[in-house]
Amino acid sequence: MKTLDFSAKNLENQRNVVEEEVRVNVMNQPYGLFFAIDLPGKAWDTYPNAHNFYGDFKDLDAANLKDVQSFYEHYYAPNNAVLAVVGDLKPDEIFQRAEKYFGAIAQRQVPPKPDLTEKPQTAERRFTQEDKLATLPALGIGYRMPPKTLRESVVAAVTGELLHNGQASRLYQYLVKEKQVATQVDGGVNWPLGTFLEYSGPTLMTSFIVYPANLKGNDVIAAYDAAIESLARTGPQPEELARVRNKMRSDWYDQLEIPVSRASALAHAALLDSDPMRVFSVPDELSHVTADDVRAFAAKYLVKTNRTIIDRIPAGKPTSASANGEKQ
Repeated sequence: MKTLDFSAKNLENQRNVVEEEVRVNVMNQPYGLFFAIDLPGKAWDTYPNAHNFYGDFKDLDAANLKDVQSFYEHYYAPNNAVLAVVGDLKPDEIFQRAEKYFGAIAQRQVPPKPDLTEKPQTAERRFTQEDKLATLPALGIGYRMPPKTLRESVVAAVTGELLHNGQASRLYQYLVKEKQVATQVDGGVNWPLGTFLEYSGPTLMTSFIVYPANLKGNDVIAAYDAAIESLARTGPQPEELARVRNKMRSDWYDQLEIPVSRASALAHAALLDSDPMRVFSVPDELSHVTADDVRAFAAKYLVKTNRTIIDRIPAGKPTSASANGEKQ
């Protein structure tokens, strides 16, 4: 934050690091994180919400030293940062060290936050993509989530876990075990980018479903819709909801046991919710989510007109794009 060596060598080195990461994690992997990169790009209409978070190669290659220095000078500022320190320490000593190392760094003029608002979605969006590395087709389904509030973000997170968390989840049990129209189910709110606390603007509830080669995407979507509609109609069973809430509470406590994870949770809560102490109220917030909360949330937000679907087909295989979809 205090200083950075702006040199052509450093820029080229870091550009190569990022591009190699994209090659390893995206370009040379089956499915290429399409559910985290392509799906938001189709689900949202404004650039801040829809852009590729890794950066397209053409943009990475076009960045110059002036661009990098301008970004650094605007955003790497003490008035735009949160410092979280955890462990067996004395607060007075930590504040003294923070003042020593950061106190002389001047505040900077941070640009205003971009406008993240989106016009309401009024129709389902469907697309088909080909994948040169995948051997089985897969679906990415993303529902727009409501603006983040303390209450609705927690209900959304519980709903997402009911549907996606492990082999006991609704979608796994119905799609993989009962109907046998899928081989893998993952997903959740703000998945796979972070927890339900680690965002401030628009986000999606995402489902990633790998399905057998002898099926069409529309067959899987029909079964998927039945599972979603059941939750929206009757809500979860009491024991089902209790299991998920307890699992989420346990996972949260486990996260806070690890110093670096605890620091991250505190920093995110301070930065995004303006309250670092919220991390300690999360277990209680989870405990107060009711079956009717989940039912009402699913009925309101998990609807076809609020979602985007990408059917990712192995290259050379027949596609199952719907009439209102498009091939990529």
